[in-house]
Amino acid sequence: MGRVYNYVNKELEVDLDLHFAQAQRAVNEAKAAHDRLEQIDRELQTEITKAEQRLRQCHTRLHEALAAVVTAAPEFATLMDAHTQAWRRLRSVRAALAHIQSACHGNLPQSIESKIIAVEPLEERVHYPLDPEPLASWSSALQRLEHDHEAELPTEV
Repeated sequence: MGRVYNYVNKELEVDLDLHFAQAQRAVNEAKAAHDRLEQIDRELQTEITKAEQRLRQCHTRLHEALAAVVTAAPEFATLMDAHTQAWRRLRSVRAALAHIQSACHGNLPQSIESKIIAVEPLEERVHYPLDPEPLASWSSALQRLEHDHEAELPTEV
């Protein structure tokens, strides 16, 4: 309280110009530091963007190589043959069921008629069972192949 009393009673002189100059210097230094940090931030963002782009390009090349290796493999050809055979088998079973349905002239029980004409989804869905083995074995093999070019592919379908 002594300084305030002295100032009010004009016993203490305050050099406002000096205080203003010091405050202005501090503001200028803070602004310069802020500007430097903003420049560093912009440069880091640019570098991050470039690194992310290089990473995407590397992933693209990796996946292109993976596709080339997989599609050239005899194990993949076996899987594709199984795919073709599964479609053929499904068409054959559906044709046999349609023939039975036609021969019975609408006298099959409704529950059976409904199953014969039903169309089920081909992708994995709830309440539509699938054999998890092919998916699991190929998924695992592809993960290994991304890190080891000599990893083996599944031989069983």
